[in-house]
Amino acid sequence: MRENDSRYIRVDEHRTTANNMTLAKEGSVTYYHGKEYCVKADYVEWIVDTTGCGDSYHAGFVCAYLASGEILKAMAVGSKIAAETLTHYGGF
Repeated sequence: MRENDSRYIRVDEHRTTANNMTLAKEGSVTYYHGKEYCVKADYVEWIVDTTGCGDSYHAGFVCAYLASGEILKAMAVGSKIAAETLTHYGGF
């Protein structure tokens, strides 16, 4: 994983780091405390526009992680929000 990858996000809390990447229709992967977590992308029947999809994913991921402290739950929330974004024109 490269630090300058636009799909890369770091969440620092209590000196721990989660490295998270979105992989478009393949889902997302997070490396946390030496473990790899993978979540498939939510199914979207009709994709309207991909603008803002990654931003929506990461916003959902960060908010859910800070609220719950659970990586897989945060990834699932990010995927759900990204899927919703795909059904609208433009980022929101």
